Amino acid sequence: MVGIAIYDRLIAVRDARYHYWVARPVTMDPELHLYIPTPPYPSYPGGFGAASCAAATVLADCFPDEAVALLSAAVEAAAQRGWAGIHYVLDDDVALLMGGQVGRMTAGMVRALG
Repeated sequence: MVGIAIYDRLIAVRDARYHYWVARPVTMDPELHLYIPTPPYPSYPGGFGAASCAAATVLADCFPDEAVALLSAAVEAAAQRGWAGIHYVLDDDVALLMGGQVGRMTAGMVRALG
């Protein structure tokens, strides 16, 4: 289920990226010196945060006692991309929403199949 959710999130994120074409922070301010190189594709929404949240949501569905820890880790994973200057905060916030929705849909579909 985790693999399915992560792959489905990739499709959703890439579709949104090439629809909105939001430049990365380093593109808007070339004076930024980042420790981590930025990828050569649009910034919005963040892919890493969406993957983290999709995986955490599916795992939280399977292990409800660990839901808070899993989802908190996903939020931290998304936020670190903004802290690193790779994304804007909005990119990561929307990524968490998208990843959570994909994770819930994946878990729901698997449950419906039996």
